[in-house]
Amino acid sequence: MIEHHQEVSALILKHLRHELTEEENVTLTNWVSDSAINFEFFMKCIDTEKLYDGLCQIHRVNKSRGWAQVQARLAVMRADVASVVKHPDRSSSSVIRITRYLQPL
Repeated sequence: MIEHHQEVSALILKHLRHELTEEENVTLTNWVSDSAINFEFFMKCIDTEKLYDGLCQIHRVNKSRGWAQVQARLAVMRADVASVVKHPDRSSSSVIRITRYLQPL
């Protein structure tokens, strides 16, 4: 029985590459048959047209725009840090604003 999403992902990738062993094929087939959600997920993963469209979309990403957004966010962060440095007496609210930038994107 498949316990982790990573195992499912690995089996689906092997399926797409035609590298499944008989035992892995049985495991994947059983997992797909377990529920409608599993079946739908599997079908989306092996839809080559959607995979191709997704890859094309990745290549169309506007890198300049993305970099501009990163720079804008950094400018806001720098302004918040500068505010704390210039006005330590008002630092509690600024520290709260700054800590939001420490969280992963």
